[in-house]
Amino acid sequence: MKLRKTEVAPTASILKELSSQGLVQLQANLESAEQEVRELRTVRTDQIRNLAKTLTDAWTDPVAVRGDRTFVDDPVCNQLCLDEEFSTLLAHPLLQRLNHIKQLSFSYLVFPSATHTRLSHSLGVCKHVEMALDVVFRNNVVYSADSGNRESIAIGPEERRQFIAKAKSAALLHDIGHGPFGHALDRFIGFIDPQRPMTHPDKNLSREYIAKYLPNYLPRGVYAAELSAILNKGRANLQGWDCFLADLVDPSLDVDRMDYLKRDAHMSGLSMGVTNTTALIERICPYREGNDIVLTYDSSALSYVDDFLRARDLMFRNCYDHPRKVAAERIFTRLVQILIREHGIDVSRVMLLTDEQILTLLALAAIGSTRTKNLLQSLLQNVDYQQIYETGINVQNPQINVWLDHRVRGRGKQAYVELPDTWERTLAETAGLPEESTWQILVVVPAHETSTPVVTGARVLYKTDTGHVTKDVFAALPTLKEHLKELTLDRQKIRVFCDGRLTAQQKERVRIAAADLFSGEVRG
Repeated sequence: MKLRKTEVAPTASILKELSSQGLVQLQANLESAEQEVRELRTVRTDQIRNLAKTLTDAWTDPVAVRGDRTFVDDPVCNQLCLDEEFSTLLAHPLLQRLNHIKQLSFSYLVFPSATHTRLSHSLGVCKHVEMALDVVFRNNVVYSADSGNRESIAIGPEERRQFIAKAKSAALLHDIGHGPFGHALDRFIGFIDPQRPMTHPDKNLSREYIAKYLPNYLPRGVYAAELSAILNKGRANLQGWDCFLADLVDPSLDVDRMDYLKRDAHMSGLSMGVTNTTALIERICPYREGNDIVLTYDSSALSYVDDFLRARDLMFRNCYDHPRKVAAERIFTRLVQILIREHGIDVSRVMLLTDEQILTLLALAAIGSTRTKNLLQSLLQNVDYQQIYETGINVQNPQINVWLDHRVRGRGKQAYVELPDTWERTLAETAGLPEESTWQILVVVPAHETSTPVVTGARVLYKTDTGHVTKDVFAALPTLKEHLKELTLDRQKIRVFCDGRLTAQQKERVRIAAADLFSGEVRG
């Protein structure tokens, strides 16, 4: 007898029970997976923190050494030499750390040869200080308004040695507080803590590192407190020749800028940045004001001053503010925000990292994070983020008005950290990009330095019948002042970039969204 095959249909109650059991098991599996992900994230975050500590500790744990004189071949200064009294300072890991920080952040993405470092620049500034003081002591003159007679420099041999050592130490250490990729993080790090805003974070950290780590590594007769005062923009408690040193290392017409203009122009291939700094140095004139000695330039230097400041203008237009460079800096800023906010890396530790070190940490942070991976790949692969919209901040627009109000009132975190983040999300959403694509929109706001009036602080010296008088460079060159004002206005723009891999239709939607967000009537 053959049995007929039949189909047995499960009852509704059986289906309900099986479905319920399956959902319970699925829920349990999901919870287990989520727990594993949380544990993996915790492990990775701990690894990133521990690695960050290990990497940065290397820069603050020196091995004291004392060597011979140091000779360095240099493409800008030809030959640099540091006497053996600087050997311990030069060997300190904090100073050697600058050899791993690019002077021009991400300019190498546009100018592949511009990979020179903060250390090469610091050594160059030291050489320029040496050249300037050679001129000063060779001429042996201090000018003043009080008398037509020229005053000799009353500094003995040992005091002169200490003075030169102090000047060269200040030059070597003036950039020691720079974080990874130089100025790339200024719009973020300087304002992330509203209780401690820093318009120049590198200068604050330079003074902090000198006081905390370097007192025992300075040349004989050079003291950390003096160097910190010289490198302080406020110039508090300075007197005598220390005022001259502060002018020499850090106003707007100083040996720092003399070196970086020539070096950046040479290494980038932008010859328009090359200027005759030797002519300026040869015309340096110490000038007495009461008990202080300040830096001035002989009036015959005016044409060289004009050329120098215009060359700096050209470097801003063609290099320092290049769209590809500032877009890369914004990508990098967003990546560092992830390190700080999601992985708990302290800001002070971030600023001690070098370029290679922070990229290593970012690679770890990218594991399991699509957004971080995409941003990091865009940075490393030099993806073309195209500028699709820009507007001056001199337009009547609610968004720009809010931004200006934050900046004027000193609310740097809102102006430089929070609002750009908000605008990027808003533009992506308005343009209809999926949430996972918001990383493809960048908004770059004007640097804080563009908010201050155009000043130089530099002065030129004129001879009179009774002595000498000084005049501000802009008073002597009024057309130059107007020219530099135009540069500052040109830099005061909000720029919107988008990933060049977006479709033409997507780019257009982003452009329209940006115009809707920022457009307005130009203020009078």
